[in-house]
Amino acid sequence: MKRIIIICLMIGLCITGCQSRKHEEVTDIKQPEGSEEETPTATETQRIICIDAGHQKEANTGLEAIGPGSSTMKTKVTGGTVGQYTGQKESVLNLKVALNVKELLELMGYKVVMTRTSQNVNISNIERAQIANNAHADICVRIHANGTTNPNVHGFFAITPSSKNPYLNRSVISHSKKLSRYILKYFGAVTKAQNHGLSYRDDLTGTNWCKMPVTLIEMGEMKNKEEDTKMATEEYQRKMAYGIAWGIHRYLSRYK
Repeated sequence: MKRIIIICLMIGLCITGCQSRKHEEVTDIKQPEGSEEETPTATETQRIICIDAGHQKEANTGLEAIGPGSSTMKTKVTGGTVGQYTGQKESVLNLKVALNVKELLELMGYKVVMTRTSQNVNISNIERAQIANNAHADICVRIHANGTTNPNVHGFFAITPSSKNPYLNRSVISHSKKLSRYILKYFGAVTKAQNHGLSYRDDLTGTNWCKMPVTLIEMGEMKNKEEDTKMATEEYQRKMAYGIAWGIHRYLSRYK
């Protein structure tokens, strides 16, 4: 309990306000009130969270359908981008943050299922979604970093299915958006990075095969010097994990 309270206090000290948005406004961020009151108990949080650390050491260029019943095919899983200045592979960064998120959520009392815990795997995006489905996860959070070609772009955003997504039902679409917004709020407040809000895509295989609310978080830009450098540090990786974990908890506290 002492470790949980310390974590909550650290998050509370970090959370002070909102960052600027672009795609869709995300507002009304709130600081956790009392650390003990905000600390979930095991009886309240026996919920299952699937965390997908995006990509893997080597790409699998085989093809798979982007959604159930779809004839549109995409690469099973890519290797991800690479830090322009640090040389850090995105797949490595994603895994580091994902493991931090797992630890934080487990301290809060949640059950966490990981799609991978090492680099040396070969797990397609459909298979990642199926891991979440087979675990009967309440939500799935996909952790990534972006690699735009413009080195001046920095900041984070969340990718969520649009209202026209043909593979997911209305409830999953609606709650995926809510989950995305909660994580954006707390991620931005903790990291102080630029918040680009929500981006809507219906061509993400790992999202379209999920049967529960799902979001993909792009934590930062690996071609931007300042952001690439920060994301390579353990301190900033912990901050990113705090923001993601706290956003997950706040969403589940309200909607599940």
